[in-house]
Amino acid sequence: MRSIVFFLISMISFSQNIEKDTIKVGVKLDPPFTMKYDNGHYSGLCVDLVKGIDVPYKLVEVTGSYDNIIDRIAKDSVDFDYFFAPTTITKDRLSKVNFSQPFYATSTSIAYTDDAKSNFRFMSLLVPIGKLAITVILLGGLFFFIEATKNDAIEKNVKGYMNSLIWVSATMTTVGEGYVVAKTRIGKFMSLTLMWVSMILTGYMILQIDNATEKEPITLGDLNKCKVATISGSHVSKFLESNDIKYISYNDPEEAFIAMNEGDLDAFVYDTPVLQYLIGKDMFSGINLSEDNFESQTFGIIGKGSLRELNIKILDFISNEEWEDVLNKYNLK
Repeated sequence: MRSIVFFLISMISFSQNIEKDTIKVGVKLDPPFTMKYDNGHYSGLCVDLVKGIDVPYKLVEVTGSYDNIIDRIAKDSVDFDYFFAPTTITKDRLSKVNFSQPFYATSTSIAYTDDAKSNFRFMSLLVPIGKLAITVILLGGLFFFIEATKNDAIEKNVKGYMNSLIWVSATMTTVGEGYVVAKTRIGKFMSLTLMWVSMILTGYMILQIDNATEKEPITLGDLNKCKVATISGSHVSKFLESNDIKYISYNDPEEAFIAMNEGDLDAFVYDTPVLQYLIGKDMFSGINLSEDNFESQTFGIIGKGSLRELNIKILDFISNEEWEDVLNKYNLK
């Protein structure tokens, strides 16, 4: 009987020690760093990182914006020991909580739709067209002034001026003058010159049309002309505000991508690895990643007290080949 009691006490004590040594890890759903399957299981780079440091753990799903979560950690009003998430290390955040050494370095980029630049690129095409129209009007006036007294086709009235415009347009667009022919020497010289110059103008217009219809990546300077979104309470939202860029707030990157697919958004600004992951999914089409990367950043783990032992484990894991496999697994290399 004594042996049975002793065995039960030992098992209870062992169970309590295991529970005590098990760390509670807070995770926030943010693909590809943390994802959750329908069966309740978690995956992602941060989950693999927890597994890689090789300590007993229990995952605790955390909701809210990053700033909100950090404030709760700072007030010690959370039920976990560490927060494993792509949390950007900033000066302001370091003043509130303890960060581990960085486990991933990246930047901010822009995901944009194929039609994001179409509106203002069309406006850029109107500028050379406007210049061409003014050129035709001025040349038509000059031809009218030169030919009006010596050319029966150019009467001294509105009809005569319209015929002058027809002459300019016909001479610029065809090899010839059309049914209105110059009679004066100056008019003929003007006709000859215009035929040659018009070839250059035609090439210029073709180039402008080609540039206007060519797909160009969006850059940071284009964002004020687009419907832009980012994640509320993220470091990117503060970056956009500091650059006076208006944006729409979303709680989930996938929701923003769906909005772009439906034509409600032109661009979504967020962490480059998240954008790369979502663009790589088959469910989203017609969305591109800009080559314009800005605001370099590093992600770290937030924890209570000293993080010395955790830093050693993180450094040991991310310096071996297994970490390279994890990065390749989520297309984050």
